[in-house]
Amino acid sequence: MEKKKQPKIKLFSPKKLLFILFLLIILLFLFLFGTKIYLFYNLLIGNDVLVRVNLDKENLFLSHDQSDSIKIKTDIIANPFCTVYCNYTFADLSYNQTIKSDSFSLKTISPITNEFTLTSPKTGKGQKLYRFEINCNSKKTYLCDTTEEIKSRTLLITLNYNLTSEEIEFKEMSKNKLISMLDLLEDIILNQINFESIITKFNNSVDSSTINKSNYVKTSVIELNSSIFNAIFLWQAQDYESLQQGLPKLSELVNSTSVSFNLLKSEISNLIYDYNYQINQTNKLRQRIALLSTSNFTMENITENISLPKIIADFNNLSLYFDNISINNRKILIFSLENKTSELEKIKTSNVSNVSETILIFNRTIIIIPPINSTTPIIINEPTEKCCLFGNCKDCCDDTCSNNPSKFPVVFIHGHKFNNDISADSNLHAFEDIQKKLETDYINAGSVFVSKNSIPGIWGKANYPVTITTSYYFDTLIESKGETILESQQDSLDTYALRLNDLIKEIKKRTGRDKVIIVSHSMGGLVARKYLQIFGEKDIYKLVLVMVPNKGISGDILTYCSILGSKTECNDMNKDSLFMNKLNNADTPKIPVYNIIGIGCDMDGEQGDGIVKNSTAYLDWAKNYYLTGTCDNRRFEYFHTEITNPIKYPEFLNIIKKLLNTTDSNSMVISNSSVSL
Repeated sequence: MEKKKQPKIKLFSPKKLLFILFLLIILLFLFLFGTKIYLFYNLLIGNDVLVRVNLDKENLFLSHDQSDSIKIKTDIIANPFCTVYCNYTFADLSYNQTIKSDSFSLKTISPITNEFTLTSPKTGKGQKLYRFEINCNSKKTYLCDTTEEIKSRTLLITLNYNLTSEEIEFKEMSKNKLISMLDLLEDIILNQINFESIITKFNNSVDSSTINKSNYVKTSVIELNSSIFNAIFLWQAQDYESLQQGLPKLSELVNSTSVSFNLLKSEISNLIYDYNYQINQTNKLRQRIALLSTSNFTMENITENISLPKIIADFNNLSLYFDNISINNRKILIFSLENKTSELEKIKTSNVSNVSETILIFNRTIIIIPPINSTTPIIINEPTEKCCLFGNCKDCCDDTCSNNPSKFPVVFIHGHKFNNDISADSNLHAFEDIQKKLETDYINAGSVFVSKNSIPGIWGKANYPVTITTSYYFDTLIESKGETILESQQDSLDTYALRLNDLIKEIKKRTGRDKVIIVSHSMGGLVARKYLQIFGEKDIYKLVLVMVPNKGISGDILTYCSILGSKTECNDMNKDSLFMNKLNNADTPKIPVYNIIGIGCDMDGEQGDGIVKNSTAYLDWAKNYYLTGTCDNRRFEYFHTEITNPIKYPEFLNIIKKLLNTTDSNSMVISNSSVSL
């Protein structure tokens, strides 16, 4: 039986296959082209690499040799078709040493956590500073539209170290012991000086053993003095381990020196006693001889040895050379003269003529050693906290730094954000390149948010001012269970001024400084001016305005402002708004205000920076500086937004440095002044 042939089914003809393939290619092309357009549009409105960093502990408080770890979480947001390339550095700023550095690349955006263990120094009390810095960017490919601009974030970590409880106890004990040693040393030195003058006065009457003892004590005192002050140096350096090891030997030296001194003191006392006794005996002897010289003696009773002239001659020799005769020889001479005088006093008088020899005057003063006590209290200055930066160690700042203009923090404030859909974190990148360039004179403290848990003065111990970026787009919700950072980008400029007040209070609290310096860009300058209008100038040392629409915006800039940006912000910046009216009709600030104006871009026949016109930026009551730049409208690149790039516009960095270093009186008002650069 024959099988029936199955008919052949043609799925697609070659023409249909070719058509489908062509259609798929068209769809793929449209997809890729659409994706490209979409991603390019996202780039234009500000969607590029965004870096966020979070730290579990900003400040560590450790005793000597203690360790603790910190965890840093990094979130990176970017175009999903882009590979993000990052490198990070964790550095010890105190000694300018890199602890760890690494680089990585990633496509799947997921949090990255780094953990670092920090150990307290073994000695002293003070603060060390550490910095975590991460830099990320993407490389341009067909589907990866990116500016390739490097985005950075910085964290400042403090390690505050102190003594252990045992060291604190030893510190007080050793201090009291050193003061006692100093007191003894001072007593020995003062008496030793007095003893040397006595020995010098005695001249040759002191035997060599006493002189040797005095020299030995003098040498011991020099050694003891050096040892005590070396111990005090260790105490003030808070190197209590070394001090504890050396203290027993120092105590032995103190004891041996004290014993030698007391032996010398006893010998000097005996020497003075003998000297004074011999002076008294010699004075009495002269009186007896003088009385004998008025008596008459029979010749037969006067021998050669005990004749009055001979006694007088011997006495005169004793009187003349009293200080040059040793104590023992003086003792013998005085004893001999006393015996001879006693013999003469026993002889009865007769009619023989009186002797004519003259008895010399004996003029010696007895020596009295007054009690020597120091009237100056002995004080050992307390050790100071040490703060090191870039290998340069100094005493940490105290209250005297609070009102020192050279140590006031610099606060950088961003401007208007053109796209509300982008995270407010992106604004914290605005001045990051400027902060890096200022690091030879300032500590880059990264960014700051309001927190009730921040520690007063924690950023103010180092002898360097800090630079800080902050944003009025963030607010802090403080509850009993903790704090939450909220993002709010569609509020009024008045509200932003209120938030700025909270931020300035926070920065003053963390740095321990009385005032801050504000550098504000674009709309941020309006917020800063409003802050001054509401809260006054007491907390601000100077204000630097950068390309600020001081008289508001109008025309195309106003029209396009609210397409993607906040309508509330744009309405407030309208030159005819109530906000601008109140701002420009208030009293001018009584602090120095510097106004940097951008020119070089044509804006409807007027010079400007591409966003803000010259006439809109100019302030007749501030000192105006003009900077020239360029704009490329086709690429949407404007001088206004590029000004903070120190590579492209180094003159802006130079003028910022100049204005930060300018010393101004708080009551100084600069007006009607312009400078072109």
